[in-house]
Amino acid sequence: MNDKNTVSKISLSPVSVAFTLGVVAIILVLASLAGQLAPHFTGRSEPVVFLSVDGEQNLPTFFSVLLILAASLLLAVVAVFKKAQRDAYVSYWMLLAIGFLCMAIDEATSLHEKLQGPVGRLLGEDRPAIFHFAWLAPGIAFVLVTGLLFLKFLLHLPGKTRWLFLTAGGVYLGGAIVMELIGSYYAAAYGINSRIFI
Repeated sequence: MNDKNTVSKISLSPVSVAFTLGVVAIILVLASLAGQLAPHFTGRSEPVVFLSVDGEQNLPTFFSVLLILAASLLLAVVAVFKKAQRDAYVSYWMLLAIGFLCMAIDEATSLHEKLQGPVGRLLGEDRPAIFHFAWLAPGIAFVLVTGLLFLKFLLHLPGKTRWLFLTAGGVYLGGAIVMELIGSYYAAAYGINSRIFI
């Protein structure tokens, strides 16, 4: 006879989740590479854009959006628990949940790309090559300001959690900002359709 008060639990191993997501990411990168090399070995005239990790609104983008949405959902759950505990930093958890939701929307719709024209005109044609993708300038400014605003919150976290936050943030920003700066430089130097940029 089943007890109506029994609570079901779902247990997930962080290591297993990270390993699974890592495998999926590697498969997507390899598929992207194969899609980029396809014109050299097949009769295709262009790379397979649907698989390109540098593309927008395709399979890798869908994977990224799902990851960011999952992070937003988990942060929202933490915010709910922190609110119930009357935690002093609950507003930070809420802002993080909302921020990640906005990031997911941007990733899905490429809103940041729409800054290219107006910011490019503001910076001028003689701007440094690393800002060929002009949206990077306000993007970096936003990251710096956000980092300062969240510094107090970051310092109050337990040591292990703080370093996990910093590691995750470093990996994400390494791809979202640092690699884009390098790509921006090469796009300015060799053109966006050159083999070096691709």
